[in-house]
Amino acid sequence: MRRILYEDVARDMKEKILKGIYPVGSYIPTENELEVMYDVSKVTIRRAIEILTQDGYLEKKSGKGTTVLSNRTFNKLSKASSYSSILEESGHDIVKKVRSVKLIKQEEVPDTVTLKGLPSIVKYERVYEFEGKPYIYFIHYVAVEGDYKILEKQDVSLYAWMYQNGVEIDRINDAFAISEVPSDIKEVLLMDKESLLMRTRSSFDHQGNCVEFAISYYNTEIHPYEVQYQV
Repeated sequence: MRRILYEDVARDMKEKILKGIYPVGSYIPTENELEVMYDVSKVTIRRAIEILTQDGYLEKKSGKGTTVLSNRTFNKLSKASSYSSILEESGHDIVKKVRSVKLIKQEEVPDTVTLKGLPSIVKYERVYEFEGKPYIYFIHYVAVEGDYKILEKQDVSLYAWMYQNGVEIDRINDAFAISEVPSDIKEVLLMDKESLLMRTRSSFDHQGNCVEFAISYYNTEIHPYEVQYQV
């Protein structure tokens, strides 16, 4: 059997984390068990674990083992916590609701972005409620081929779904502005204001292709936008 490099081991372990085979909070197999599973040396296993630890997926606990810290595919992109995680960790009640998932033509994507050249794009819309009130409206345009209807389930992670369909995000660009609110979104957010905070996000794969473009509208009258960083 050919020797498996530590990058291959790390990639396979990461996929198991994203698929929930190794759930968040659980211990992964011991180094000895992983040696047998992958038929590699302890040095290779330790290097793979080191990579996943640096990327924020694993946490080594002295004398206890290694636990799964997160199953988010964009851990390595930034030390900033996701906004919904910040709110939930602060004790707020956040409910995520899918509004629609459908295929659209490439020309229906906003002119401001050029997505990876696929004939069809997944348009995915959802709303986050904060303490029972509509708070954030998301519109995602995703250049991924796969069973997009699975995204209709409330508990499916968009980024995990992208990864499972062969798309791994290498970097993300976020931009913020004050923008006019489309009338249909203003109705969903139960707003009277004509403008509010808007975030646009462009996600790129390792080849530099834009594989996701997202627009998010935040009703900051309900709660201010927060960012937390680990230093």
